[in-house]
Amino acid sequence: MRIIDRMKFRNKLILLIAFPIAGLLFFSQAWIVEQFRRVDNMRSLSMMSDLSISIGDLIHETQKERGMTSGFLGASGEAFADSLATQRMNTDSRAERLNSKISSLKMHEQDDDISKDLKAFEDRFKNLSSVRARVIERQITLEEAIDYYTSLNSALFKVIEYLTQMSADPELVKSSAAYISLLQGKERAGLERAVLSNAFSNDAFGEGMLFRFNTLVAVQDTYFSVFMSLAALEHRNYFISRMNAPVVAEVQRMRDIALYRAGTGGLGVDAKEWSNAITDKIELLKQMEDMLAVDIADTTDALLRMAYNALIIDFAVTLAALFAVLFFSFYITRDILNHLGGEPLVIVE
Repeated sequence: MRIIDRMKFRNKLILLIAFPIAGLLFFSQAWIVEQFRRVDNMRSLSMMSDLSISIGDLIHETQKERGMTSGFLGASGEAFADSLATQRMNTDSRAERLNSKISSLKMHEQDDDISKDLKAFEDRFKNLSSVRARVIERQITLEEAIDYYTSLNSALFKVIEYLTQMSADPELVKSSAAYISLLQGKERAGLERAVLSNAFSNDAFGEGMLFRFNTLVAVQDTYFSVFMSLAALEHRNYFISRMNAPVVAEVQRMRDIALYRAGTGGLGVDAKEWSNAITDKIELLKQMEDMLAVDIADTTDALLRMAYNALIIDFAVTLAALFAVLFFSFYITRDILNHLGGEPLVIVE
């Protein structure tokens, strides 16, 4: 305390106001840093929602290629030859778009789990040409072909699921979870297309395929139930309207035939007709997927703008408060010193 006692009165006044100013700077800096982190998080989330749209588009094409591949590997598979060749080009086109999106977002420059999972998908995708060649030569089993395409989609789903982990906004987390549940249900519908395309092509279920079909339908229904429990009212109503389309009833009719005749053989359903019907149903699910994806992207963009605005306002308020404190501190200090300067006896005391 002796050091303070020896200080000039001016310095004591400066010291008196220095502590609140330092406190203001400390807490303001901490708040602004937190706002910067929030902006950075929302920017990453916006990029992730943008990337998810491209991923969903590629998954949709690999699902179709998986279904046509399954039909092609059946006994009457030649009916799928032309459509499979066209579908492969569609898949390649979507893959190129996804790669362009990954490059534009500079995803590989980030050393995080997302970039690692994208790399894992790309490594798996490199085997696609080999798998396709084996399909044409019929040197691959149905189960192996289905599992390969499913593994591709699973790797992409793993990336999309980061949406729910990155957001702190409860409504966005809920919407993202609904979106992922819809995608997973749609994936099971795609697998169902593949399994029954082969069964109808062979006019019978292969070993273990009836059980797999029943499981796919059950899991598919579960995912759609989860979606309905999480989705907003607008999205639930849209989903219900899509699932009331005549083609959905047609798919169910063919399902029932497959189950009823599974034990007797001779399914009696044209594989191409099944593929067309289930594809139309999946296209309805794709419409629902696109609607959700756009809404999530719009929400993340809005949250990003809000975070930017909050950062700018906080920074401006902090600067204004700091300048106000400095101005009034200087003014009051000078005023006090001016008054005391006219009273030398008081100063001495």
